[in-house]
Amino acid sequence: MVNKPPFLATIPSYLHQEDSVASRVVAYFSQQNIASTVHIVNRLDRDTSGLMCIAKHSYIHYLLCEQQKQQLVHRTYEALVEGHIAKDYDDIIAPICRKDGSMIERIVSKDGQFAHTNYTVVERFAVDNQQMTRVRLTLFTGRTHQIRVHMMHIGHPLVGDVLYGASEQHLNRQALHGVSLKLTHPITQQHMAWDSELPTEIQSIVDAKN
Repeated sequence: MVNKPPFLATIPSYLHQEDSVASRVVAYFSQQNIASTVHIVNRLDRDTSGLMCIAKHSYIHYLLCEQQKQQLVHRTYEALVEGHIAKDYDDIIAPICRKDGSMIERIVSKDGQFAHTNYTVVERFAVDNQQMTRVRLTLFTGRTHQIRVHMMHIGHPLVGDVLYGASEQHLNRQALHGVSLKLTHPITQQHMAWDSELPTEIQSIVDAKN
């Protein structure tokens, strides 16, 4: 289990070839003489921070992915979104697909894949006269940019998420952090849980509320 910082790709890509979570874990395995390769269980966007699970073996990876399909891996996120969300709690069920003409951006579309996000409002506040809502979110599916797209879809893009129409006045990346991850160990059947506090740059926005 790793706590990924922002601005770090999960795996190497054309734009980010040298540094990634995967390459760092490979280096760690080498230093510790661990004869394993990297198998990403839950992938995070480059600018999203928080908890990630990595399997050391392809069979364990398969078992954990099966748990995900059965919604037995519980991933919880916290985010700051623009505006004050009216409902304290809601489910967003809206299919997601890639936007025509873009390799990166996603949209809600009837032609997309099923996607289900639940949110609960933690608090509503303002910073420098900018209304914001802190929300806790649970993913029931794992579509690319799912939280970002769903929150934009209901009119409340993530703070700092310029790709989906938000301002970066208060943050230069989307205000999204994986705060909790729970699963069952695929061999011992032990129930396991990890928690991660909000990173400084997001917590500082919450602390600046007025």
